[in-house]
Amino acid sequence: MTTKKPTRRPRHAYSPELTDLICERLLDGTSLRQICQDKNMPARSAIIVWLAKHKEFARKYMIARQIQIDCLLGDMLDIADDCSKDWIEREGPDGKKFRVFDHENFRRSKRQMGALQWRISKLTGADGYWPEPATGQGETGHPRRHFFGIATIAAWEVPSDCR
Repeated sequence: MTTKKPTRRPRHAYSPELTDLICERLLDGTSLRQICQDKNMPARSAIIVWLAKHKEFARKYMIARQIQIDCLLGDMLDIADDCSKDWIEREGPDGKKFRVFDHENFRRSKRQMGALQWRISKLTGADGYWPEPATGQGETGHPRRHFFGIATIAAWEVPSDCR
């Protein structure tokens, strides 16, 4: 009896069309891990090698990541600004209706924002900086970095239309 070894995925040759597809999927919000799980896509290790070898792909990849982060920040602000479910109507014993603050919705929004903030921190790096792709001109070995600050929303004034 012979045991069958698991087969490896076929190696993908570098192609600009494939890298464009990877960047498009990143822009759609798909993580690199999810992209690499697709059998028609290259392994994560191949993508990392391509990023080191192909400056144009590295540039497109960084732009796609920055746009992805911007979209996540927009989602976070949408959650923070949404006050439509902050208050719920209750009915008293006398049949009169009154509004009360929905603490569960507030906690859920806070958890969602925390998860988005965590994901953004992983995409930007632990120090909150976003490295700029190498330009190839006058390279000193230290890539220029842009500060990408993420403010924690601890408290904010409730807009008058949400009361």
